Amino acid sequence: MTKKTTHTIAFGGKQFSYSLTANDDCSTRLICREARLDQNFLNEDIAETIQLLPEHIRHARKFVAKHDLTIRFRVSLEEKTRIAKNSKKAGFADVSKFVRDRALTSAR
Repeated sequence: MTKKTTHTIAFGGKQFSYSLTANDDCSTRLICREARLDQNFLNEDIAETIQLLPEHIRHARKFVAKHDLTIRFRVSLEEKTRIAKNSKKAGFADVSKFVRDRALTSAR
């Protein structure tokens, strides 16, 4: 049974939420949408990672502010499934990051 707790961190006059979920393998999953984090960390690294959350949030906000345009395109269900599968196989947790990376590197 996994145990999930939700917390907030305050800085810059605002509060940001994050959650921690204990895994069975001496790791903990940290999810903070504002910091664009959704990954496992060793239990011994969690305290330091939480201390660095404000910096991660600042960095994520700069990235989003700089990359504020959206490109949309249509695919079939089969194509979407293949893209998602290829994204995971390539090590991407986010399909958008995968498509962006492939589109920008294929022209080299």
